[in-house]
Parts: sequence; structure tokens; C-alpha cells
Amino acid sequence: MSTQTFVVREDFDVIVSRSAVRDLARSIGMGTADQARISLAASSAARALGIGRTHQGQITIEDVQREGQLGIRVVCEVEDLDQSPAEEKLADARAMTDELAIQELSAGQVQVTLIKWLR
Repeated sequence: MSTQTFVVREDFDVIVSRSAVRDLARSIGMGTADQARISLAASSAARALGIGRTHQGQITIEDVQREGQLGIRVVCEVEDLDQSPAEEKLADARAMTDELAIQELSAGQVQVTLIKWLR
């Protein structure tokens, strides 16, 4: 299993992590359309959380396997968030992934997890 974590302080860091998501998607055999979907969903979730703009955070990407199925998990995490992002802010990311979960880990700390499975 391959895992990469990116500390995100500015928009450029989101772009770097988005590129790494696309590279990982390509390396596990995802088609061009699914590479684009998961990488765009990652930056869309980061944007919804304000990562790289109004808040610092981190983005962790890894390949995952469940019941013989291969996929990519992207976890966007931010601290000092006033409130959890509304579902509508994550609608685009939800539409481009197979799974999306929002967790409030502690006061002001929110984590959004995205998963896209290889077809």
C-alpha cells in the first residue's frame, strides 16, 4: 500500500496533491476519466473545507483494497474550522466518487474521506 501526505498551506499545495492523486490513479490502472474524477474531487473537497485558502490542512492519499477491489482513498483534514462543511458544498466531490464521509474529529477538526474504486 502506498501512502502520501501533503501539508497544505496555500493553493499551490492543493495543485501538487491533486497531481499526485492523478498519478496514483494512473498507477493502479484507472482510466483517464476516473483519474480526472478522483483528482478533481480531491481539490473540490479541499476547497469546500477552505484548505489552502482560509485554513491550513493536510491531504493524505493512498491506494486501498477491499474484498479484492482496488481503489484510492483521499483524506482531507482541517483544524480550526468554525463549522463542518454543508453537504451541498461537497456535492461535486460526492458525484465524482464512490464514497464520501464527513467526520468531526474534535472541536474544529473536520475530516472528509473520498474513495474511488477501480472499475
